[in-house]
Amino acid sequence: MFTGLVETTGTVEGFTPINGGARLTLIIPFGHELSLGDSVAVNGCCLTVDALEGERISFDLLSQTLRVTSLGTLKPGMLVNLERAMSAMDRFGGHFVMGHVDNTGTITALEPVGQDHRLEVRIPDELARYCIDKGSITIDGISLTIANLNGKVGLVLQAGAMQYIVGNVQATTGLKGVGDFLGKMVKSSVTKESAIKPEYVGTGVLVTEPTYKYLLTENVGDWTGGLVMEDGMFLACESTVKHEIQARSSLSSAALGNEGLFNLRLAGNGVCVLESNVPRSEIVEIDLQDDVLKVDGSFAICWSGSLSFTVERSGKTLLGSAASGEGLVNVYKGTGKVWLAPLTPSQSLVSATHAKNAK
Repeated sequence: MFTGLVETTGTVEGFTPINGGARLTLIIPFGHELSLGDSVAVNGCCLTVDALEGERISFDLLSQTLRVTSLGTLKPGMLVNLERAMSAMDRFGGHFVMGHVDNTGTITALEPVGQDHRLEVRIPDELARYCIDKGSITIDGISLTIANLNGKVGLVLQAGAMQYIVGNVQATTGLKGVGDFLGKMVKSSVTKESAIKPEYVGTGVLVTEPTYKYLLTENVGDWTGGLVMEDGMFLACESTVKHEIQARSSLSSAALGNEGLFNLRLAGNGVCVLESNVPRSEIVEIDLQDDVLKVDGSFAICWSGSLSFTVERSGKTLLGSAASGEGLVNVYKGTGKVWLAPLTPSQSLVSATHAKNAK
C-alpha cells in the first residue's frame, strides 16, 4: 500500500531487456534500508526488490508491467519518483495507492499558474469513465486531485473549411473573453490567418471542403520550439495545440525579402493538419545541429521555432551578390529542422502543372 506522496527520487543506472521483460537497476538514497522482497513504488508502479548492493537496487519487470506503464522508456541517468510501502498503522497523507498501474496517458500541457502548475493529461477512454471532478488519480506515483475533467480533445479548424458534420458535435468560437478576441485579431492582421478558428467538440464525423492540395499530418511536439509555417498552410489541429506568432529575427530581414514580419507558429502537444502543394514524399527534410541553412527563394514551407530566420544577401557586398548570380537568401540558423518543397508557397498545384506541361 502506498499514499502517492513521493519520498525522494532515484537515478536509473541500467535497463536490460530479458525474455520479454527487463531488469531495472536504480540508485536509491534509502537503498541501505531495504531488504530482498520489499516493495517500492517506482513512478507509481509497485516493484519488488530482487537484488541489492548498498544504494544499487535491482527489480525484475514482467512484460505486463512494461505494457501498461512507461517504465520501458527509462534510460540510464533518468530520474524516477520513489515511495516505500507504508505500514497499515501509519497516517495516510495522500490517498490509497495500490501501485497497480492501469494505463499510460499523454501530457498535453504543463503551465505555471501563480505559484502552482497546471498539468493537463489525455487519458484513454476506458479510464476516463472512472474519473470524476475533484477525484484522485496517481500520475508517476504522485497523488493528484482532478481539478477539471474536460472530456474529449476538440478540433480547431480553419474558418470556412467545414463542409458537413454527422453526429453529436458542437462548434464554438474558442474565444475566452474580450482580451482573447483582441489578441486573435492582432495575430490575424500580422499572419494573414483567420482571426477566429472554430473549435469542434463531441462525438461524430467532420468532413472538410474538397481541396486540390495534399494534406499532411504532423505531431507538433516533434518540432523543437514549435512548428512555424508559411501563410495559408494551416488547416486543422487538436485543441491542445497553441497558436502563436513567430517574428523574424530582425526587422531588416522582412524588408529585404519583401515578405511579412510574422508567421504562424503552432506550439505544445497534439496533431495538426497542413495543406501542401506537394505530397510528403517530395518534401526534403533537413535537420540542423547548430548549423546554418541558406535557401534561394521561398522554398522553405515549415521550420522549427527554435531556428533563427533572417533574409540576407548571398554575398558580403552588393557586388558579391551580383557576381554570384543570386540576390537574397533565406537563412536558418541553430538546431531544428526545415522542410523544403519543390514549389514555392505562392504557386498552386494546378498552375505549376500547367507551367510544366507548357514547357
